[in-house]
Amino acid sequence: MNRKWSWMARLKARICDERGISLMEVLAVIAIMAIIAPVLTSTLVTGQKIFTKQTAETQFREDADYVTTRIMNEFYSTPFDEVTSCLDGSCVTIINSMEAAFNEVENQNKDSDSPDSYYDPIQEDKGAETETKKIFIEGKQIKIQKSGTDNDGTETLEVPSGFIGNPDGKPIFRVTCTSETASSSCQSGTIELVFNLQNDRTVETMQLESRFGF
Repeated sequence: MNRKWSWMARLKARICDERGISLMEVLAVIAIMAIIAPVLTSTLVTGQKIFTKQTAETQFREDADYVTTRIMNEFYSTPFDEVTSCLDGSCVTIINSMEAAFNEVENQNKDSDSPDSYYDPIQEDKGAETETKKIFIEGKQIKIQKSGTDNDGTETLEVPSGFIGNPDGKPIFRVTCTSETASSSCQSGTIELVFNLQNDRTVETMQLESRFGF
């Protein structure tokens, strides 16, 4: 108990002491802070940069996955007859130009029970009713322009990240036909998406690639 009261008495005397601290103590504190402050600042700045980079990369992947899924849905949700791409690889167009029809054919079978004719399924040109879906980049966003469908117009796939041209010259949309053809259109093949994304939160960009068949 005596020790406790002695310790409290010394603490009270120290608090009430108006002599302050010496110049040497001030200089020692300044010297120590001058050594520690740059290390702490550098650690905080590095940690903030790493966190920002990781957050941006996560956002890049989520945005690229969303856009890729939407493009795949446009390919698989409706029938189409051919796919074309721009020469510079900046767009791809899905074209539905044919429709099913039936051609009446005379039945060569003379059996009395057989009908005089039957209908053979054929493909006919839809003419002015051709449906198209053009997927392209405008204003750093992926857009889908539809015509000849029930919901004509242009839809923007809005995401936080921006889509920019690839610095290595790779096409954004690259269509590869299953069989070699003289024309630029394909009935089947693969499409490769090469997205180069940027974000206002970081100066770094990220290139992501995806591929699927049609």
